[in-house]
Amino acid sequence: MIIKKPNNVYIEAAIDFLDNQTIITKQISGRKVIESKYNSYISSFGGSIIQSGLLATLKIFEANDEKNKIIEALFYLLNSREKVSQIEKTKNNYYKTIKIYNNDQANKIRDELIEMAVSLKLAMRCFEQVENTN
Repeated sequence: MIIKKPNNVYIEAAIDFLDNQTIITKQISGRKVIESKYNSYISSFGGSIIQSGLLATLKIFEANDEKNKIIEALFYLLNSREKVSQIEKTKNNYYKTIKIYNNDQANKIRDELIEMAVSLKLAMRCFEQVENTN
């Protein structure tokens, strides 16, 4: 197994995403912060894919409104890359979209999502973590 270094371009894109979007971040006293639960969710994403597979992980994360924000962020990052085909939601979720792909296509998307998850996790370190408000 070859260990890949995190892609700096993807990390920069994730930082820009977190700076400009409010899917995961929020403003508190004039500064962007991230609730600690999202750090836990992104940490569990990769392990879930390895243990349960991509489709099961998507189904689990999309079933929870808070965890679904991680899926939205990852697909936003995946779709924002240059010269790639956009992956659109089918019936308001990505599970049904990926389900129709063949194994090679799904495996490529899985690998790319893992790479996006690593980039997002590293980007999240650039923001202050705060206690969950729920």
